Amino acid sequence: MGDRKPSPENVRHARNALSAILAAHWVLACGTADHATVPPAPEGDASASVASVVNLCPRFDGSLVLPQHIPPMQSAMLAVTATDPDGADSELVFAWSAPSGVFSDRDKPVTNYNCSELGQEQLTITAADHQGCSSTLTIGVVCIAD
Repeated sequence: MGDRKPSPENVRHARNALSAILAAHWVLACGTADHATVPPAPEGDASASVASVVNLCPRFDGSLVLPQHIPPMQSAMLAVTATDPDGADSELVFAWSAPSGVFSDRDKPVTNYNCSELGQEQLTITAADHQGCSSTLTIGVVCIAD
């Protein structure tokens, strides 16, 4: 048996049969779902823009507390680093909080903290991006007597 090519008439019949099968499939598939009317595109420039609606929250990369045991009349230096995976790190907004004690700069990633009560203290830092997504980190310190 040699290579036999189909006749032009057989090719035409095969294409017609395939077209009929695809058309029937399309009618059945498209006829079973809800339909939405899409207005025609305006004349002229046919461009589209896509904006992402996903906002990744800031991520804390590290923290430092010196010293972790804080005697009265002494302060601890606190420092954190944070990054914004989908924005400028320089636009992050920081906020420190604690049940007691005083921060020298509540809105900076580097600050000093003075105890006002003895015992374990949980210091919380929040980093927020310009789209309003925030992350928090809790750092433990111990306020000690002399």
